Amino acid sequence: MKQHKFAPWLIIMAGVVAAMHIGKLPPTIPILQQQLDLNLNQVGFLLSAIQAAGMLCALSLGMAAGKIGLKKMLMGGLGILMVASTLGAFSQHFYALFAARLLEGFGFLCVILPAPALLRQLVSLDKLKAMMAYWGAYMGLGVALSLLITPLGLQAFHWSYVWLGFAALAFVMGLWVWRVVPVVQVSHHQQQSLGQLFRQILSHAPSWLLGLVFACYTSQWFAIMGFLPSIYIQANVAAAHAGMLTALVCLSNVLGSVLSGVLLQQGRRALSLLSTGFVVMIVGTIMMFAGVNDLPFIWQYVGVLAFSMVGGLIPGVVFAYAGVFAPSPQLVAGSIGWIQQWSSLGQFCLPPLMGVLVTWWGGWEQAWMVCVTLSILGILGSFKIQSLIDKVRF
Repeated sequence: MKQHKFAPWLIIMAGVVAAMHIGKLPPTIPILQQQLDLNLNQVGFLLSAIQAAGMLCALSLGMAAGKIGLKKMLMGGLGILMVASTLGAFSQHFYALFAARLLEGFGFLCVILPAPALLRQLVSLDKLKAMMAYWGAYMGLGVALSLLITPLGLQAFHWSYVWLGFAALAFVMGLWVWRVVPVVQVSHHQQQSLGQLFRQILSHAPSWLLGLVFACYTSQWFAIMGFLPSIYIQANVAAAHAGMLTALVCLSNVLGSVLSGVLLQQGRRALSLLSTGFVVMIVGTIMMFAGVNDLPFIWQYVGVLAFSMVGGLIPGVVFAYAGVFAPSPQLVAGSIGWIQQWSSLGQFCLPPLMGVLVTWWGGWEQAWMVCVTLSILGILGSFKIQSLIDKVRF
């Protein structure tokens, strides 16, 4: 029984470990450029490789989770991360490293897609929304830990040994999951074909709406994380401090997700949390972009922190209702997969789009318009989500 009580937190920890594999690349990029002679285009492909996996197969993997077994898929994902990180550590040229990152993207999905479905099975209904909101913090916490740990490791060891350390971490987490997390059976619709299950997901309005709202958030968040180095350069911030400042931004995102869990548990409406997140993101992006030449760095950074921290309310709400709004227990992972596929599409497309627009505009000062447009779209979707929630008694 004690194992079962700790199991949900261990599942969240597994998601954090998976996200750490995403966050380990940015601090390593300067070394990879030097040692593997990578150009900026190749670096861009390495950064987008994780999202390519999500764009192509998130829904399919989510649908397969029920057939494979939720615990088996999560453990398999950690195993894939271990293998991929090991292969990446021994890569000597771009193509081998790119293949390893693609494999890591696949392993990442195999961890994060069954995890919410496992939480739904292991957590009582009265605590489910809060626990799912806590799950929404896995990305910010994992990336922040990597941004803090990786630079320290690179100062003491060769980058390949640091990546082998991440492989070992995934292995240890896999063993821990095997020992603690119970096997759950979700077999309500085994008589249905895979095609029928796909149609249930694709005809389920809440999955589309949650995916749209989530993509409006994640695409901005990842684009802003990419813009932070430019802010630091313009403000003459030392590289040693830049990583800590970025990690603080990611950690602030965790606070938002955790707070959303507390507020949802207290009965706050999804609409108020989602709209608050998007409105503050609007203010934050205007401070960041429109204030590039007018505001001092400290105020731009305050805008970044507010953007990330209050915006963190959004993933907490999305995951909370993705778990309880799925068409059936068997389709939780599939619903999460469809939401993740929207998210990956936004993360893959927005940074290049912003790059084209910034080049056309001749600077970042107007980039806030892209973010504001996405936030307004997210707010409109939030109203529709709330109307669906009001029709259902959870």
